[in-house]
Amino acid sequence: MKMKSVKAFLSIAVAASMAVSAPAAVFAEDTTAQEAEAQDSAEEATAEDFTIAFDGGKLSVTNQTTQTIKEAKLVEAAADDSEEADDSADDAKEAKMNLVLTEEDGTEHTFEDVTVDKWKDAVLVNSYEFLYINYKDESGKDQEAAETADERTFDEPITMYVSANVHVRKEADKESESLKVAALGDEFTVVAAVPGWFKVENGDDTGYVFHSYLTEDKEAVDALVKAKQEADAAAAQAAAAAAAQAAQQQAAAAQAAQPAQKTEVSRQAYDDCDGSGHGYYEITWSDGSVTYENY
Repeated sequence: MKMKSVKAFLSIAVAASMAVSAPAAVFAEDTTAQEAEAQDSAEEATAEDFTIAFDGGKLSVTNQTTQTIKEAKLVEAAADDSEEADDSADDAKEAKMNLVLTEEDGTEHTFEDVTVDKWKDAVLVNSYEFLYINYKDESGKDQEAAETADERTFDEPITMYVSANVHVRKEADKESESLKVAALGDEFTVVAAVPGWFKVENGDDTGYVFHSYLTEDKEAVDALVKAKQEADAAAAQAAAAAAAQAAQQQAAAAQAAQPAQKTEVSRQAYDDCDGSGHGYYEITWSDGSVTYENY
C-alpha cells in the first residue's frame, strides 16, 4: 500500500499559551490549592493543533480534543477488485486517500476516503469517544468526516432527546431502511454508538439515529419544542385570518358579479277607459323598463 505520510507539525506557541502558573500567595496552603487548580485546568485544556500535508499544500487543523496528535498522514486506500478493474480502464483516475491520525500512545484513528486538499477551517472534535473533523467544503457548506471504528456499547444507557424530526434507521447507514420518523422532543434510550450514529431504543423499537439529531440537553430541546409550538400556533392563526379574508373577498366578488335587482320607481294609475270596469297601473322600474298591471 503506497504511503504518503507527514508528521503533524505541533504548535509550540499554543503549548506555551496553555501553560498555567499559580500566583504567589501569603499562605503555603493557598499556593498549593492554586497550583492544583492550575494543573486541573491544564489537564482539561485542549491539545496542540496540527497540520496535514498533501501534494501541493497543507491543512491546519484546530484540535479541540484533549488528545495529542503526534502524526497525521495520508495513506492511499487499498482498492477492491472492482476498483482495480476501473483503474485499469482509466489510469488517470485519482486514488482514494485515507487520513490516519496517531496519538502519543500509538492509538490510530482512520478517516476513510478524504479530500483534505478541498477542506477549509478544519476542526478536530471528540464526541462520545469518537473523533470527527468538522470542515467547510469548496462551496462553504459545513461538512463532517467521522473516523472508522467499531460500535461501542455504553456501560450505562443514556437518555437523549431528538432536536429535530429525523429518521430512525434499521442500520447505521443513511441508505438503510427507515423504521419511523422521530419527532422533535421525542425521548430515546441510547445504548451504543458508532461513528456518526447512536443506537437507540424506544419501547419495542431499536434502530440508529444520526448523532447530530440527539442530545442529552433536555432543557435545550424543550426550548426548541416550545418555540415550534409558538411558531405553529402563530402560523395557524395567520392561516385562519388569511382564510377569513379570502372568504370575504370571494363573497364580495360574487355579490359584485350578480346583476343588480331592479326596484319600482313610480306607479301611475289609469281608470277604466274601455268600459271593462277595470283600470291599470303603468309601472316604471329602476332599470328604465315599463310594465302594466290591471286592477
